[in-house]
This record gives sequence, structure tokens and C-alpha cells, in this order.
Amino acid sequence: MKIKIIFIDIDGTLFNDNHCLTEFNKEMCITAQKQGIIVVINTGRITTNAISIAKQINAHKFKSFVVANNGVHIYSFKDKKLIFNGNINNDFAKTVYRWVDNKGFKCQFYTEDGSFVNRLGENSSYWADVMQAKYTVLNDIDDLNSDIARIVIIAKTITSQVASQELINEFNEKFSHLDIKEYHPGIYEITLPKMSKGYGVKYICDLLGISASEAMAFGDSYNDQWLMQAVGHPVAMDNSVEIIKKLSNYICQSNNENGVGNMIRKHILK
Repeated sequence: MKIKIIFIDIDGTLFNDNHCLTEFNKEMCITAQKQGIIVVINTGRITTNAISIAKQINAHKFKSFVVANNGVHIYSFKDKKLIFNGNINNDFAKTVYRWVDNKGFKCQFYTEDGSFVNRLGENSSYWADVMQAKYTVLNDIDDLNSDIARIVIIAKTITSQVASQELINEFNEKFSHLDIKEYHPGIYEITLPKMSKGYGVKYICDLLGISASEAMAFGDSYNDQWLMQAVGHPVAMDNSVEIIKKLSNYICQSNNENGVGNMIRKHILK
């Protein structure tokens, strides 16, 4: 198969379950770039952390790109800056905060280098540590002092499709200028319209004049749905959730078995 560009998710995909990049996966990503194939990290992780991880595969030496915060930020190593920034205005974010907080739901506000939460959470605190990110528990709405890349609502009490659709409808009525996606029951992401990992793919491919039919992507989780749909060669990890497998043309070995590296070596490298 002829592939010109590869987009790779991090957690559950490029990294193993210990959040580590193996030497084999690293070597295959670097070898692909040496052969002229562009390799792009495409992740939900915050931007500063995603850039740091991209450097581990030498993406900076090949003047590649990073898609971070689920497509809200696109960084160019050639330009040494964000070439796309889809942040939510701070005032809009505060309005969403009030709406979510009044409902008693937990919410996380992601920025370029960290996150704000309306209440302390074990899972959000854990991931902040993993990403070496700033982590701020909001005591007052005015503490939300940064523009926000995306907002994640955690509403575990919503378990039925009817209740979920009612929440989405209410949101759309109040915030027509924003977009809401349901990843799975009780988990929602809010961004500016059209923001997704798939948008990052389209933006970079259009910029470089590459057809989606010449692009490959690796993913494993719910936020990779739009990534899979954006490329001609979607690859699901063996550890992927079922919807990602259904959207993919290929299933490779798991993230703990160097699935990304093995797929690149067997099917991409010359």
C-alpha cells in the first residue's frame, strides 16, 4: 500500500499500558520518517505534552506536526508554533461551567498546558500526573483564567439514551455556537464546531496536498472515531473498543505487542 502520512494516537495505541514508548515503536516511526513518510502524533492529550512525546519519535527533526487536544490545536515543528488554534472563548467557557456545575456534574477544562476541574477527581488528577500537566481545582468561576481548548462533562447519572438526548438537546438550545459529542454514556466533549482528531487530519493533508487515500491512522478509543473516518487506511489496535474496529480496514496487534511498529514494518516500510 502507498502511504504518505501516518497519524498515531498515543494512549492505548503508540504507548503500552505503562504509558511508555517502546524502542521498537520508536525505531519504526523514525525509520518511516527517514523514508519520507510523515508521522504525526494525533491525540487528546494536552498540547505541551503531545509536543514532548512527538519529539521522542524525532518528529521535530523531520519538521512534522502535532494534533493535540482532540484536534483543537495543531502545532508545526517547522514554524515552531501553533498553526491552528480552536480555543473556546473564556467567557463562553464560564457560561458552560455555570450550566454544568448547576446540574451537579463534574467537568474538566483543558488548555494547552493543563486543566481546570470544578471538583477534585481521582481519574483527572491521575492523568494530570501522567502528562506532567498543570491541574487546578476551581474554587471560584473567576479562577478560570485561560482560554479553553475543550470541555469534558462527566455525568455518570445519565445512563439512558433518552436522558442523554435530552441533555444534548438542552445544550444545543443554550450553546448553538458550540458542539457537543457523546463518547459513551455519561461522557461528553464540548468544543467549537467541527473540532476532532479528524479535523486535524484534514487540515494537515490539505496543507500538504495529500489525499486522504494516502493517509493511515492508528487508534483505539471512542475519540478516535473521527480519526478513523478521516483517512483511507484506518487501523484499529487489537485492544480497541468495538466501534473503532468496525470503522477500521485493518486490526493490528495490541498496544502491548508493538502493534503500531509491526504494522509499519510489515506494510509501510520499503
